[in-house]
Formats: sequence, structure tokens, C-alpha cells
Amino acid sequence: MRLNIFSKLLLTLIVTFSTLLLVLLLVINWSFRQGFSDFLWQKDLNSSAAVVTSLESFYQRHGSWQSMRNNPRQWADMLRASPASLNFSPAAARPPPPPPHRSNIGPPPPRPPRGKPPKRPNSGQQPLAERLILTDRNRDMVFGPRQQRRVSQWLEIKQKKIRVGWLGVIPLELETDSLAGSFVEQQFNKVAIFSLLALVLTTLVSAALAKFFTRPINQVASAAAKLASGELNISVPVIGEDELAQLSTNFNQMAIKLRRNDTLRKQWISDISHELRTPIAILSAEIEAIRDGIRQPTAQRMESLYVDVQNLTALVDDLHQLSMADQGAMQLSCRNFDLQQLCRELRGLFKPRMNSQGLSLKLQVVQGQQYDIFADRQKLTQLLANLLENSLRYTDAGGGTMIALSTQSNHIKLVVQDSAPNVEDADLSQIFQRLFRVDKSRTSASGGSGLGLAICQSIVEQHSGTISAAQSSMGGLEITVLLPIKTMNSTTMSQTNPG
Repeated sequence: MRLNIFSKLLLTLIVTFSTLLLVLLLVINWSFRQGFSDFLWQKDLNSSAAVVTSLESFYQRHGSWQSMRNNPRQWADMLRASPASLNFSPAAARPPPPPPHRSNIGPPPPRPPRGKPPKRPNSGQQPLAERLILTDRNRDMVFGPRQQRRVSQWLEIKQKKIRVGWLGVIPLELETDSLAGSFVEQQFNKVAIFSLLALVLTTLVSAALAKFFTRPINQVASAAAKLASGELNISVPVIGEDELAQLSTNFNQMAIKLRRNDTLRKQWISDISHELRTPIAILSAEIEAIRDGIRQPTAQRMESLYVDVQNLTALVDDLHQLSMADQGAMQLSCRNFDLQQLCRELRGLFKPRMNSQGLSLKLQVVQGQQYDIFADRQKLTQLLANLLENSLRYTDAGGGTMIALSTQSNHIKLVVQDSAPNVEDADLSQIFQRLFRVDKSRTSASGGSGLGLAICQSIVEQHSGTISAAQSSMGGLEITVLLPIKTMNSTTMSQTNPG
């Protein structure tokens, strides 16, 4: 049988509270019996002390126990004379006075019919008078039941500081005393009834608690099932500030991220389709025109088609690279190299192109610092090339680009900034999104696919670094990259990006 969380929690609470109530019931019963027995025993000791006083007076008058030995009447008379309040059985009671002379009374009453004899008074409780044992100084029996082994305490009987006898007290046993046992049983039954009522109340409270604690879990489970079926526009109420509330909050955040990712995925697919459809349509139209004889396959036209194919291939490669990065399957071939030397090489590569468009390219390096880093040189080359290519495409003529290299704590800081036009603050948070282009002056007219900065972010994250965008002091865009300084003696090492 499969139990849900509500049933398990309810059963656990009921079993726990039932066990506690049972233990409490047993402890209360034992404590009450023990306390009641102690009370009866103390009462017997107090009465026995008064009997000892009477026995000392009896011994003083008679000088021995001879007249008391095996004499129930003498024993009963002595007990009646004691200040102790004792109960007596009919056998020890004083016999009634003799009847008057027959001449003064009528005929005797008829004998009652046969039947059960009347119950003895106090038959349920053995009186103290029947639980006292009197012995002489040598512990020889004088009067009482011959049950010396049951005596719990012996009281000395003295005459002028000389021990003349012993008075033994047999404790009252609740198991054999019906009256005391009945009283204890009544109290136990009352406690048991109270425990049953407490158990019923505990069951109701446990059910309420189990329902209270499992409600948010059931809500999250139900919402998760809907989420798994594709219903992303869903949330659960958050009540309180405990762990269950945190669970609901985390679920809502997960649902929000899933909705956002689903929206981005749909937008991503739409943008990819658009990016691929345009160059493919151009290629298709050109090839169709050549096939139909409208255009001649000249060398210049074939070169144009080749450039279009190369651009399309680059776009597909970028998409593949981002897809591999998302899957955590991007391979890094790390080794030690000088990042400053890499920046100088790329400056030499891009400077002629920028100068041809009226742009300047400068490299600013803080001297006296080491820029050795353990990383994938090819990936960092792609990172810096994408940043410089982005500046080359979008920077207005007459402006320039600055590469700044420095160290900060345990990181190497790489900053690439350019001149106007700038990027609005509202667009800075989206600039690393895939296929995102800033409208206005930075458009796709320059040939950008909108994947360059997204690839840069992926490369930096693979190297456990950070990348951010801000307004440049030169009037354009400033990209800041922080890479942790890691060095290794080995020259090559392949590692898999953990994703």
C-alpha cells in the first residue's frame, strides 16, 4: 500500500503521541500506586506508634506478655485502649452483653431463611489490627499472624530503656486489598479515559497539522505536474517564511526563469530563421539568375557568392559554438602564455583595417606587472578579435579604440572601449543576448550577426571570469573582462568546460 506524505505524517504524529500518552499513563499509574502505598504505610506507622505506647503501658502493669500470649480478647482490649484508630474484624470485637432473663421477653423470633451470609464490614481492606505482630525481646511470637517474613518494619517496645518486645507491621498490599485496589483502579480508569480523550484530540490536531504542512507541498507537486506538461504560466502561493515558503518561492522563481527561457528560445529560433533566411534567399536568387541565364557567372559575381557563403558559414559556426557551450561540451586547450603579447599581436592585425576606415587603435599596458595566464589561447584570441571587430563595425570615422591591460587582485583586467556612438543604458543589460542588436546607429547594416558579444560572454564564463558593459569615457561602449590569474608548469592541458 502506497502512503502519501499526509498519511505518513499523520501516522507518525499519531504513533508518537500515542506512545507518549501510553508511557505517561503507565508512569502516572505507577506514581499514584507508589504514592498511595506510601500514604497508607505512613498512616499505619503513625497508628502503630500509638499501639507501641499502649503495649508499653500494658507491660508496665503486667510485667510480662504471658496474659497476652494467644489471647485474642486481651489483644483486642489493649488495642481499643490505645489512642490509635483501628478497625477490628468481628472475631476481635467485644462480644455483645448477655440477653436479659427469659421472663422479661417474648418468644424468640423465627430463624431467618437460608441464604448467603452478610458481608463482613471492611471486608475489602485488611484492618491494621490484623496486620500487627507482637513478639517478645527474643522475637518469639506473642500474638498475631505468623507471617514474620512479611513484616516491613519492627518497632521496639521498651520499659525503662530496656527492650521488652517488638511490634511488627505488615504492609498493606494493593494487589490483595480489594478496597485500596478498587480505589487505585478507579483512578487509573479516570486517567485512561482522559488519555483516550487526549488521543482523540491529538488525532484531530495531528490531522490539522499534517494538512497544514502538506498543503504547500501538494500545491508545489500539482504545479510541478502542470509545469511538466508544458503549462509554464503558473505559480504557487507563498505563505509564511519557513522552509516550505522558501520551496514555494524557489518554485515560482524557477517557473519565471522557464517562461523567460521559453520566450528566449522562441525568439532565438525566430531570429535564427531570420538570420539564415536572408543570406540563403540572396544566394538562391543569385544562383537562380545565373542558372536562368539572366546573369553571367563572372569571376566577380562568383567571388561575391563565395563571400556570402563564407558569411553564412561563419554564422552557422557561431551558432554551433554557442550550442556546444550551452551543452557544456566546449573543449578548452589551456596552456601558459603572455596575454600582453596576444594583445600586441591583435593590435598589429586590426590596426591597418581600422586606419583604413579613419579609426585609431591604441594599447595601454600598466608596466611592471606580469600578464602570464593559464587559458585557451585560441579562445582568448577569438574573444579579443570579436571585441575589436565589434568596434571596427560600429565606431564612427574619426574615432578610435583603446585596449587597456592591467591586474586587479588575482585577476587580469582587459578593457576594450571605443568612441561614439554610444549605447543607451537600457540596452547595456541586453547587449550580451544572442542576436541582439542595438537599434539606431549600431545596426546589422555593418554585417554583424549579433552573436559576437554572446560568444565573448561564453568564452569568459568558460574561463571562470566575468564580462560587463558600460558607457565609455571616450563616448562609446566599454567592455570590461576579468580573468583569474592561473599558471601551470605543463605546456598543454585539455579540460572540458563544466557548463
